[in-house]
Amino acid sequence: MKCSLKFLWMASLLFCSVLLSGEARVNTEVQAGPLYRVVGSLLSISCNVTDLPPVGARNEFEFRMKKPENPNFEINIISTGDEDFSFARYTSRVRNAEITLTHVGENSVVFEVQRLQKDDEGEYECSVVNPYTEYDGAYSAKTIVKVVPDMSSLVVRISVQQTTLQEGQQLSVTCSVDTQNLREKFFSVAWLREGVELAQIGPTGVLSAGPDYSAREQEGELRAARIGDRDYRLILQPVRTKDQGEYICRAWSQDRGQNGVFTQGAAQDSSPQLPEKHIQQCLFSSCMILVFVSSYALFSSVFTSVISLSQEGVMEKSEGFINRKVKALRPAHDTFTLELADLTPSDSGDYQCTVSEWKTNSKTNSASGSTSVIVKPVGTLTSTPALTRNINTDVKMKCSVSSPTSTSSRYAVTWLLQQHGENKTIVSTDRDALVTFGQQVELNQMQRISMSRTQGPGFELTIRQARSSDKGLYTCEVVEWLQDPRGEWFDLPPTSKSTQLTIIEPANDLHLNKTTQHLNVMEGTDVELKCSLISAAPGASFFYRVMWRYTRLNSSIVSAPLVELDHTGLLRYPPNPKVRHLQGRLRLSRPSQSSFHLGLQGVHEEDSGTYECQVEQYQLDQDGQWQQKASDNTGPITLTVNVAGMIISLRVLPRQVYRYSYISS
Repeated sequence: MKCSLKFLWMASLLFCSVLLSGEARVNTEVQAGPLYRVVGSLLSISCNVTDLPPVGARNEFEFRMKKPENPNFEINIISTGDEDFSFARYTSRVRNAEITLTHVGENSVVFEVQRLQKDDEGEYECSVVNPYTEYDGAYSAKTIVKVVPDMSSLVVRISVQQTTLQEGQQLSVTCSVDTQNLREKFFSVAWLREGVELAQIGPTGVLSAGPDYSAREQEGELRAARIGDRDYRLILQPVRTKDQGEYICRAWSQDRGQNGVFTQGAAQDSSPQLPEKHIQQCLFSSCMILVFVSSYALFSSVFTSVISLSQEGVMEKSEGFINRKVKALRPAHDTFTLELADLTPSDSGDYQCTVSEWKTNSKTNSASGSTSVIVKPVGTLTSTPALTRNINTDVKMKCSVSSPTSTSSRYAVTWLLQQHGENKTIVSTDRDALVTFGQQVELNQMQRISMSRTQGPGFELTIRQARSSDKGLYTCEVVEWLQDPRGEWFDLPPTSKSTQLTIIEPANDLHLNKTTQHLNVMEGTDVELKCSLISAAPGASFFYRVMWRYTRLNSSIVSAPLVELDHTGLLRYPPNPKVRHLQGRLRLSRPSQSSFHLGLQGVHEEDSGTYECQVEQYQLDQDGQWQQKASDNTGPITLTVNVAGMIISLRVLPRQVYRYSYISS
């Protein structure tokens, strides 16, 4: 073995002799690979060096990697001693602490990637920086990392409605998630462009825009919503040249704990899409019409001049529109907007915009664009008629927009309750479907009240287990929101409809069958005693407590409780030594809603006596406490148990001949 030339100039004779003897002292170690990790999970690699005393407080380490597709090219990831060590592809992840390299001792570090990407797969090398001029041993170690798909089978897909757009058009990006038991799970879904988050929809459906896009979301240029069980859609309008680039969807599963808090799972990204390879700037923009809806009429194909806008920005109305609220604006260098307010049915029709390009005093070019405007009637609102419901039943009220102004309309909805001449807000949603309860709504009401949107569109208010305090006049107030050509939202005047809700408490009409019953049976047979409701207040909110009592003839046992089934379903045998022999053979059943039967197995002679059934009716009040509403008893049921061999009847016949009825044993 010979010393290589590159070491001879930097090593002493002693160093070279150590190499020749093969006794290297410095040793660097990492976890043996391959290390298999799931996409989105944490990668942690420990690295330590021995027999290398640090010059300062600690040794410095560096991490590099080689990708499988380019095994000869080293990529710098992170260093403990050089902040500028990272290559560009890792700079942002290092700065955001998504990738860290942390000392856990003077000679050891832990390298961590908080959320693995498929692209992170490769050969990782941990190197210790040698503070000396001499080299003595192994100063680096390598391990292989394999990144495999998440076995939870969360699949994220991205689709773009249109791949080539002109500036000002609409960009629509749809994210789709798919996994087992999809409807039982919650997800967060985010859209990213070139690694920058545009927007995210949380597990409860709340939209939050990224810092770079919050202004556009507030101005109505960015919208996002869940449009199905698995689909989420982002819309950017108007789209701009700066919006071109690579888009991905990112989804997380969200586990909801018993306390209602969500725990975020591993992220899963879609494959990238380039929806805007060419967002073109146009010299001549089509005219945009801002429409305030009034009524509908068919339009003519004859064009009439409306308004003009000169090169200097001077507006000039045509004769037929002198007294109309009409404007021609140029909000951007390539956009010309016509605003026409207070529409009448005759305003429906085709509108044409002609733009001319001038150079000095001569027109060099012109282009036209047209669009159709149909003026629809203002959407009308219908609501549920007056309702009368029993206490403790569920109530549903609905208001519906019968003729929406636009298929892209959004709605802000508020449900109000009027009681004793005062209105209070129960629940409301804004145009982004964010639900808010009124300040006067108590916690127990929030738990019973919900609002949902149905087709139509319709807006349904549900009150579960209605109480007498819920009665009153409910008003559904709907505000329709539209978007103008500049992407700004404006609202139409609110419309409202009311529903009177009356909560009644059914009359306590509890009656049992009081017919006197007589039963003669032989000892050892099974007997069933019947207790039946003749009438009772209807409704599933009523519950019953049943007790059977027993009185033995010529005995101290008088109206002794045998068995009780309370209104919560608890079965109990009241302790009584005198009837214990009987309680062990009882069987209580309820073959129907109105029947409570008591079975006696293998009756004895001492079981003879009078039995009575008592039924009590209960209901929960608005505070969740049980209240007894009614009580009634059956008529007495007399049971006679005959013993085999005894004379049960004697009949006197003529001529003094006695004939007996006898039962042989």
